[in-house]
Amino acid sequence: TISGKLLFDTMELSDGRYLLRAIANDGATTTIYNIRRFTVNNQLPFIRFHDGKRTIVAKRSATVRGSVFAPDIMGSRPTIAGLAYSQDRGQSWVSLDASAGDYNSFEERFATTFVFAEPSEGIHDILWRAIDNRGFSVYANQPVIVDATPPKTPSIQFPRDNSLVSNAIDEDDKKRGFQVTLRGKSEPRSTVEIQLGDYSYSTEASFDDGEWRQTVNIGERGKYSITAVSMDAAGNKRAKAASEFTYNTPPQIVFISPREGGGVHGVSPVRWLSKDPDGDPIKNTFLSYGREGAAFTLLVKDPKENAFMWNTAKIKTGNDYVLKLEASDGVATSTQTIPITIDNTPPNVYFAAPRVAK
Repeated sequence: TISGKLLFDTMELSDGRYLLRAIANDGATTTIYNIRRFTVNNQLPFIRFHDGKRTIVAKRSATVRGSVFAPDIMGSRPTIAGLAYSQDRGQSWVSLDASAGDYNSFEERFATTFVFAEPSEGIHDILWRAIDNRGFSVYANQPVIVDATPPKTPSIQFPRDNSLVSNAIDEDDKKRGFQVTLRGKSEPRSTVEIQLGDYSYSTEASFDDGEWRQTVNIGERGKYSITAVSMDAAGNKRAKAASEFTYNTPPQIVFISPREGGGVHGVSPVRWLSKDPDGDPIKNTFLSYGREGAAFTLLVKDPKENAFMWNTAKIKTGNDYVLKLEASDGVATSTQTIPITIDNTPPNVYFAAPRVAK
């Protein structure tokens, strides 16, 4: 039978509920018994850092700011008596003056600057200790991370460079304008600053794969440029990525005659239909033809009607021709091609010799 006593300083624990258990081991069997629950409620001072759980900078010097609060105790609220920090895990401490001078209030603000020896890049653990006039103290760790390496250059995955987007992908057609989500990749958790025309946006890349997204509203049809710059938590920036796209619904065009795979000869009519879903006037129309793999020859530009009488009499016969129609509203161009056969070879006529009756 072994009995004993353990003394520990509860001021080294944060206020809260705890489990205390004893473990006995005779070398062969381990027994856990006598679990006790207890609550620590010292109402200790509290240190709050303005940068959150860590301070991240891009250079060897870093200023850490924060506030120290005394617990709010009914009847007799204590005051803060001192604040100190340690850069060697508590072996030695450096006392820090309050921003207002002396420590004698329920709340004290502080700020101090650290200059780290080169090479400074990496994590610098700093332990902090605050004490109130009751002699109760609290400890907090606030690491300073020096990160001088810029993040990777971001990418713009949608819209792709020199692409065309239209109302067909509007994400909310109940709103005025064109709603679309820009997206790309950047360093995980980096901030991505986006410039679209005269508008600026800021979003954060995801923690796992670095994907960023930003929904925008585009009001007018036309050409737009996007730039994206990634910035990490230390403020390092990388060269921007750029992309251009056109927002417009291109004209819709379709051949009426000849039909796809059909044939023409002599003087043949070419007819088509064209319209613009946005209601824009069609400013340019080009009709041309060519053989597969060869350059196209223009037949007509901007005809007054959606028809053209094509004289194919001097064109060699072949079944590998392509007829191409292009229509533009001044912003976007649609292209329609169909394979055709040109056959101007006259048929051969043969007379069979008459049979003579015997």
